[in-house]
Amino acid sequence: MTTTATPFRVTPAAPDTLRQLEAEGPDELRDHFELIRGGLEALPGVPGEAIYGAVTLRTIALLPKAFTHLFLTEHHVTKQGSVDRSVKELVSLLVAARIEGDETPACAPYHAGAARFEGATSAAVDIVTDFDLRKGELEPAVRDAVEFAASAALEPRAIEETDVQRVREHGYDDAALVELVLTGLVAYVLSAVNQVFDLREGEG
Repeated sequence: MTTTATPFRVTPAAPDTLRQLEAEGPDELRDHFELIRGGLEALPGVPGEAIYGAVTLRTIALLPKAFTHLFLTEHHVTKQGSVDRSVKELVSLLVAARIEGDETPACAPYHAGAARFEGATSAAVDIVTDFDLRKGELEPAVRDAVEFAASAALEPRAIEETDVQRVREHGYDDAALVELVLTGLVAYVLSAVNQVFDLREGEG
């Protein structure tokens, strides 16, 4: 089987594949696409329609069924549940920023926009972008939730009972704790795909 040369290590699916998956998918997937468009539009000069060119999504769309289930999971974890959506986008921003670094920032810029779209202040987004130095500036309930979820995704064996209890003290119940962890893990998966296949938004 031959493939067309691309700047990436794999050839992403065509943009029309995303349109087809959206059109043929369940209502929750279409709802999720609409929310992604909102996050994109919160970025300066980025139209919501840029979703169809997103190389991360187009790469995962090479496996259509997995694509649908992954983004349904993202929808139910990050856009529903009891934890504030803005907090979950800040979690995703921190995870993506730590995985991607400054060289291939594909997911982190989106999550910065999505966090603002979901109600996070620009100050909170800036703090999370420089989390290790500035996390003390965040409200403790937000700081502890974001740090717990990111650590759970990136260093799960380092999580101790005191870390769980610290988040519980802010009123998070068992389901909310799972919600936070899964938010971090979904962000990890998407950012890891970017790194493995050297995806660079805007070059596809």
